[in-house]
Amino acid sequence: MIKEKDLSDLVIIFIKWKKFLIFTTLLVGVLSYISIYVFIEEQFDSKALIIPSEDSGVSGLAGMLGDLSGLPMGLGNSNPDISLFTNIIYSRTMLEEIINKFDLISIYKIDVSREEYMELALETLSGSITAEENDFMAYEIAVRSSNPQLSADITNYIITRLNEKLIELNVRKSTENREFLGKRLTEVQLNMKLSEDSLKRYQERTGVFNAEEQIKGTFVLLTELETNLMLQETELSVYKKILSEHSPQITNSEIKVEEYRKRLNDLKSNDNGASFETAIPVKKMPEYIIEYYRLMREIEINNKMLQFILPLYEQARFEEQKEMPVLRVLDYGIPAAKKSYPPRSILTILIAFGIFIMLFTYVVFKESEEIQNSEKYNYIKANLFRWNNK
Repeated sequence: MIKEKDLSDLVIIFIKWKKFLIFTTLLVGVLSYISIYVFIEEQFDSKALIIPSEDSGVSGLAGMLGDLSGLPMGLGNSNPDISLFTNIIYSRTMLEEIINKFDLISIYKIDVSREEYMELALETLSGSITAEENDFMAYEIAVRSSNPQLSADITNYIITRLNEKLIELNVRKSTENREFLGKRLTEVQLNMKLSEDSLKRYQERTGVFNAEEQIKGTFVLLTELETNLMLQETELSVYKKILSEHSPQITNSEIKVEEYRKRLNDLKSNDNGASFETAIPVKKMPEYIIEYYRLMREIEINNKMLQFILPLYEQARFEEQKEMPVLRVLDYGIPAAKKSYPPRSILTILIAFGIFIMLFTYVVFKESEEIQNSEKYNYIKANLFRWNNK
């Protein structure tokens, strides 16, 4: 920290040397401003503002599937990742297109005889482009060049080519999705046909068409036969007690009992149950029911897969044929009315201030006897420009 008397000494030194300091600083400032004006070329910025387009063309298909935000392959969201914009703009392919389109090698005055001339052009161009997401979630593109119209033209060309590249990537992605989904759709349709054919053969072999209803019908028929058998047996026992052995009623009752027993045994053990129309044989019921539900499960799974894949396949076909703009342009690039570089006034002030500090430090050293007579000062003065200090 400078003491009060030291500050007074500095003020005295400044007053003593004020003409030299002020005149030299002003002269350097003027010369700096003129040098910047003459030797540093003016640069102009052109800015554009874009946002991803809200794609309403797939809303109908998306509604068929509900919320598709979690689906793979990006089918549920057609808006591109905004970070992809930066990768495309700074890609070598895009930069070389811009260089060739606007003959920037000539504008940058790069010697084409040099082996690395294209690398120099790419480095210069990439350094003149600023592309990033701003604080308001929009994407800003700015191009700087010595010609305001050229800056605007390059900016707008970048927007056009960026949109075309995004459409190309989306179409290519949709084509890949369509091919993948087409293969899966073919597999599911084939599996569906095989499972339906298996169910048909099973139904022809077993007669089981609707397991739930047929099981219910079987138990109703079983109950009915057992009830009738019990009643008929009771009736027969009564007849045998009250009628003679050769009575026609006893004979008829025995025939009925035998018939009910036969039908009941057939229902319980018959292999096909054909004599009972749609009833399922009790003995075969576990086997038939398990096989029936297994076949129905396969059909249901394939049906669900079909319901899921078919809309996605149709959407991919739709996306493949669509070439809607992916970007919405809020502001196109226009020629700038004022330069953006160099900031002459700021640079001039900084240079002049730096020179003033250097000159003032010099006169302070020059005026201070204590400093001039010190060992440190003498060492600095003697060895400042010597390489081999001993």
